[in-house]
Amino acid sequence: MLGSFYAVFLLGTFKDREFWRIVKFMIFVKSIIMKKIDRIRFYFVLLLVFTGISTLSGYSSNITEANPDIPDNKSLPFIIQEIQLSENSEISLLTCGPGDAMYSKFGHSALWVMDPENRIDLIFNYGTFDFSDSNFYYLFLRGIANYRLSITNFQGFVEEYETENRFVKKQILNLTSLEKQNLYRILIDNYQPENRYYRYDFLFLNCSSIIRDRIFDVTNGRFTLSQDSAKTFTFRELLEPYLEQGWVYLGINLLLSHKADREASNWETMFLPDHMYEQFSLAKTNNSIQLAPDRNVSTMVLSTREAPKKRKHTLTTLLVFLVFALILIISNKRLADKSWHKGIDFAIFFSTGLIGILVAFMWFFSKHEVVHQNLNLMWAFPLHLIFAFIVLFPRLRLFQQWYARIFLALGILFYILAILGVQVVPTGVLLIASIVLIRLYRISFILPVTDKIKTE
Repeated sequence: MLGSFYAVFLLGTFKDREFWRIVKFMIFVKSIIMKKIDRIRFYFVLLLVFTGISTLSGYSSNITEANPDIPDNKSLPFIIQEIQLSENSEISLLTCGPGDAMYSKFGHSALWVMDPENRIDLIFNYGTFDFSDSNFYYLFLRGIANYRLSITNFQGFVEEYETENRFVKKQILNLTSLEKQNLYRILIDNYQPENRYYRYDFLFLNCSSIIRDRIFDVTNGRFTLSQDSAKTFTFRELLEPYLEQGWVYLGINLLLSHKADREASNWETMFLPDHMYEQFSLAKTNNSIQLAPDRNVSTMVLSTREAPKKRKHTLTTLLVFLVFALILIISNKRLADKSWHKGIDFAIFFSTGLIGILVAFMWFFSKHEVVHQNLNLMWAFPLHLIFAFIVLFPRLRLFQQWYARIFLALGILFYILAILGVQVVPTGVLLIASIVLIRLYRISFILPVTDKIKTE
């Protein structure tokens, strides 16, 4: 589900030997054609190759719901069509637990229409997409990827969750006969080829929120959500419990802007299946009739997995801190004239330049609202990719000094805004930004002084 968004941003498997051979080949080609092409254009192409190969080689199996969470069932015994549901029919919300693959980290939601009298056993799944489309990754980053509604039966649905040790909970919805019929009609209409696809948004229109919309449309305001305001969360806080790996946590927070730090309403929290399950159990009519009464709740598939919870990611933060401490130590004046500083600066500014290109791309070209106006661009700037090569040439020291001072000032402003809470920045990201600022300070104020001393 949502996790497909997060898998696209991972850099891939760095231990893959074939991947590194390809990168080395690209560098060799670069050395031959560099004199004939513009450097910026070459490294932009190298960036695309880098992210494309690493994603395809390392995460193609994790990103897809095309093998969706549940694939289309080609052997359904009848043609999908609208019929009159019986009085004993049931429509249930199925809430599925998180999985190991990135696309399933946030769980899943589906609707189950069950009517034994009419031999109806249909699971309606809005979380299907086709990652085999050569443009899928690009379209997903742009926020213009199309997802679709697929249908299977219950047995085909639960088999995967049983295998992956993921729970499946059922809430029979307390709908009138008319509401059930209208909802079933809408689902069948949505499944028509011309209506099957929709523009996916990982926070505002996904496999959970679209189900929420369909149900509250047919109930026509009969049920109201809980007005309990004691527990409020921002979108960033809602996502955190599902980000188990520390590096994934840091990567996602690099891409989320201050727009992810506004409080989500009870309605908006239902983009996450677990929260929709909770809100449905609390939704009531004016005379206290529940949308999903407790007596109608059951667990169809048990799981021994630990429930999602907020983590501190201490180990990842500690590793980043150790790198920060090392960079701080070697950046003092006594070691300022060491030749290996060029290599360190190149690595730091080249990598932050790549991050900056991705952050800038998401800001200016993506439809995903929560990645717009990202303050991380103040320290991870795309031009750092070019500056990584400029630092290799001592003759350009004056330009290096003024460039470093400009972005050092921007970096300090970034820190001030983070302290003021304009955008929430995790400790690990602040440490990474600090590494960049330390090197900018060294270039701004240490290197020029060192050169004067050596000249005298």
